Amino acid sequence: MVSSLITIFFLLQNVIAITQSGKHIEAKNCAIGSTKIQTPFGIHLSIGDPVSIIRDQAESLEILSQIKEKKDLNKREWLNLLLESGQNSFLINECERFWRENNQCTIGVEILKEWSLTVNSIPEELETNQYTEWLYQEMLRAKGFLKIVYGIQLVNNVSTSGLKRIERNLTTNQLLTELKSNEAVRRMIASMVIEKQSEIMFINDLISLSINDPIGFVRQQAAQDAVGLHRNTTLTHWTKLALRGEHHYRSHAIELLNNYGGEEGENVLKILSQTIGKKIGDRFQLNGKSISIVATPKKGLNNLQRLHFDKIRASSNQDFTLFLTNEKFLETTSTIKVTSLPVEFGEKLLSLL
Repeated sequence: MVSSLITIFFLLQNVIAITQSGKHIEAKNCAIGSTKIQTPFGIHLSIGDPVSIIRDQAESLEILSQIKEKKDLNKREWLNLLLESGQNSFLINECERFWRENNQCTIGVEILKEWSLTVNSIPEELETNQYTEWLYQEMLRAKGFLKIVYGIQLVNNVSTSGLKRIERNLTTNQLLTELKSNEAVRRMIASMVIEKQSEIMFINDLISLSINDPIGFVRQQAAQDAVGLHRNTTLTHWTKLALRGEHHYRSHAIELLNNYGGEEGENVLKILSQTIGKKIGDRFQLNGKSISIVATPKKGLNNLQRLHFDKIRASSNQDFTLFLTNEKFLETTSTIKVTSLPVEFGEKLLSLL
């Protein structure tokens, strides 16, 4: 399988430049002694660490594929080997292939996000105030997981809420477009930009993505960003879904509270674990709270509407709290209703605790 992919992939071939320190860099064109290396993703500056060896990329990858088969490397080990060996174009290809085989697989995306932070694709002739728009357009033009390379640079370049500069930020309309994109990478990047720019009007969009998006790496990123943007609102919504949500939304909420909910999330899971084996209509006390087991989920908890600037400006503080809360749900609720747990949810809970 790997050999056939290599044959197809290297119809267009680069080289692997190895510096004096042993760093491997995929290069389009370079010479021994070079410190300014043209890569498929931009210029790599290797000041004080010149190229000392140049290898054929296809031959290098063939050796790596033999190592993979001999050592029976798992996905993460194989991708890390490609990364360490400078096989970045093929790394992107493999990350996407693994995801297409299982769209809940996040390994490749995690590795590409981290590597992309080391890449500088911006042309030297551009002015600083042109960086954001250039990276945004390159991300839109890029195919497949190459979008991650430009998208992460875009996130890294936009200004934070405290230092906002219009020319260095995506606009509301651009963010709306990306959130509605049918491309998962674009939705993920939108989530990251929203959190960095502190675009609070989109908090419900991020919470909704964390629960409803069909792609694992989008849900994962949106969850992290929603917590970063407004922690209490996010945890409150996940808590309500975990206690009384419908179908797989409830399962997702339990996972999110476990992964990102901290102590508050752990407390919700403990309450749920105490309801295992309880019947509809049962009531009991737990840490001063009255717990009631009910039959039906609360409908519509997974449907969230976006905040709108005009509504925020026109609303009173009381109206605004309909969307945002600084209260912790379990601390302000004396009676907690919990929809009876299906058997598979109970098993999942026990495995998390």
